[in-house]
Amino acid sequence: MDRDFYLGRWKDGAPGEGARMNPGRFTTHAVVIGMTGSGKTGHIVNLLEEAALSGIPSLVIDPKGDLANRLLVFPEGRPEDFAPFCGEDNASDTAPRWARGLAAWGLAASDSAALKAAPVKVFTPGASTNPVNVLDRFDPPSLNDPEVWGDSALGTVSSLFLLAGLDDDPATSPQGLLLTQLLLKSWSEGRGLTLEGLVQQVLTPPLQRLGIMDLDTVIPAKDRTALAMKLNALLASPSLSLWRRGEPLNLDAFVGAQAPRGATTIFTLAHLSEGERLFFLGLLLSELAAWTRRQPGSDHLRALVVFDEVFGYFPPYPLNPPTKGPLLTLLKQARAFGIGVVLATQNPIDLDYKGLTNAGLWFLGRLQTEPDRRRVADALGSLPGGSSAAALLADLPPRTFVVHDVKTDHPRLLETRQCMSYLAGPLTAPQLTDLVCRQAPGTAPASAPQPSAAPIGPAPPASSLGRPVVPAGWEAVFGGGTKLHPHLEVEAELSYRVKAKSPPVISRLTTAWPLTGASLESSLAADALPTESASRAPSPPPGASCFPLPDFFDRLDAAKAGKAAAASLVLRQRLDLLRDPITNALQEPGETAQAFGARASAQRQAMAAAESEKQVGALGSKLQKARDKVAKLELELDQDRADASSRTTETVVSAGLGLLGGLFGSRRSVGGAISRTVGKTRMAERARGEVAETQAELDAARRDLAQIEAQTETLRQDAAHRYGETPFETLTLSPAKSGVQILACRLLWAEPAR
Repeated sequence: MDRDFYLGRWKDGAPGEGARMNPGRFTTHAVVIGMTGSGKTGHIVNLLEEAALSGIPSLVIDPKGDLANRLLVFPEGRPEDFAPFCGEDNASDTAPRWARGLAAWGLAASDSAALKAAPVKVFTPGASTNPVNVLDRFDPPSLNDPEVWGDSALGTVSSLFLLAGLDDDPATSPQGLLLTQLLLKSWSEGRGLTLEGLVQQVLTPPLQRLGIMDLDTVIPAKDRTALAMKLNALLASPSLSLWRRGEPLNLDAFVGAQAPRGATTIFTLAHLSEGERLFFLGLLLSELAAWTRRQPGSDHLRALVVFDEVFGYFPPYPLNPPTKGPLLTLLKQARAFGIGVVLATQNPIDLDYKGLTNAGLWFLGRLQTEPDRRRVADALGSLPGGSSAAALLADLPPRTFVVHDVKTDHPRLLETRQCMSYLAGPLTAPQLTDLVCRQAPGTAPASAPQPSAAPIGPAPPASSLGRPVVPAGWEAVFGGGTKLHPHLEVEAELSYRVKAKSPPVISRLTTAWPLTGASLESSLAADALPTESASRAPSPPPGASCFPLPDFFDRLDAAKAGKAAAASLVLRQRLDLLRDPITNALQEPGETAQAFGARASAQRQAMAAAESEKQVGALGSKLQKARDKVAKLELELDQDRADASSRTTETVVSAGLGLLGGLFGSRRSVGGAISRTVGKTRMAERARGEVAETQAELDAARRDLAQIEAQTETLRQDAAHRYGETPFETLTLSPAKSGVQILACRLLWAEPAR
């Protein structure tokens, strides 16, 4: 029986109830969503720890570089173990605090020792610490399936296009078709193809046709030579030589039958450019999708695939990077083979939700903006029980997640446990090199670090008291705190257009990027953090330590940095605005959803009233005539009733006088009295008849009036219904390349966001 994953405790259950989950649940795949500081990284590390302790291998894609913290397991809890990662001054406090935290969750040193024994291997594609060989040879997939071969060949060609800087579509361009067919032909002959061999075959193709057309017609010799020159540049480039060194991509050794029990394989990519990441991940994920199909079916978790910070690699339609197809294949098919996929992101707005609906487990942490919460709620709304899970997203504390499981009828609140691995953040190249050597005693890394190799992350230089050195031409401002790190802060005005000829929507913001990357571009690839310029001071607070700027700032001026920041904002700074499809009212930047709702509702009510009055106007004359007729008949009825009452009184008086006359008068007087009484009686009956006739006319007139009033009210209600039921739409706007104006660009020293 599988060992349950110990993830923390349920906050909505019995006090202290541990949150344990059968690993088989992860074969339906999982999504982890949460902003910075929500505890997302800790939760992912917990999953990796539990998989290792359960003997389940994991393959980890780590674009940010902090999941290598899985190496930092210190069963003895000595301060000197923590010192290289938190500083000697803090180690004496950190070590006992970490031990107390583990004890509070019922975790002992023996648990850490068992985790320490599980093997962890960290690869650094394209860097010297522990590279991966992905360019030396392209071998055919072992599964003889035309669809698998086609997908694998297209994935390889797509990655080569990215690395070579080719902008054409590899699936339809002549260059892409040629490379794909060359790979497939070589594979069909039972052999792989090296990059050198691929260049030679591009120059002298072993093909006469592409499809039914002559090869020279589809791609002339001049174009083939240009393509060969691009690929040859990959062979000649010193910086790309590391892509041809190290271990090959052997998934059987990482997560398959050859993998050690509970092994964790981490590919850390923080040092790579965006194009290099797409190149490597396209190859890795294509190979992983093909490898998955070769496995026998299983309803147990055979291996766990974790992709942290998946933003940009699984975007919605129509974007289609080389990583999207293999990821979608894994989400749709891997569960049948016992492979569980875990995707994590801070930016739910930029993910393919149709693909994510294949995930059966959702871990939803704190989300910063209402649009993010609304997008997640929309995606969950199509899943069983999703609406009740979305309702819990409004206010979540750190390390707390709404857990939505499609196999349960209600969501739960999870407080994640403390990791046994020490969370130190992204590791530097020397730190990682030292840890890799310690994981395999007596062996050296695949190649010794070279000065020209890209580092895993910038080594954190020592901080110093007082004002740091600021390059000429830069403005420097300082926030509060004791340990201040450098950031690039900009004030920007962004223009968004709803339609081509509509006036722009203007939004202003102040935002900053931590300068933690190996270059300005890699730093700007991270999420910008909202800041408040009013709280800035021209000098650091007394006693504060300021970390220096990274080396690349020596040759960087504010104008160039501002231009790069504007380019990053164009790609990442989306604006979600509510739009009323009835009134075409648009939410103003900074306007709350409640304020917009009130404003749009008032406009709807005014439009509904105007429309109803217009429709009711046709009945206005009939309504007035009916009211006048009722009023007239009411007056007539009152008069007829008065006449009838008077006639009745006269009849009674006449009858009384006739009776007195009969007692005291002559026969003649009695006869006259009787005659008069009879006449009065007839007149009274006639008056009562007129009352009844007028009453009947009045009742009919009132019915007519009620019918016309009902028609009028129905028209008003119909108008109110049409204007009141249609929900608001959400417009996601991106600024144009020329729509970002940098108003100020400066250096900010502040404490990093937690």
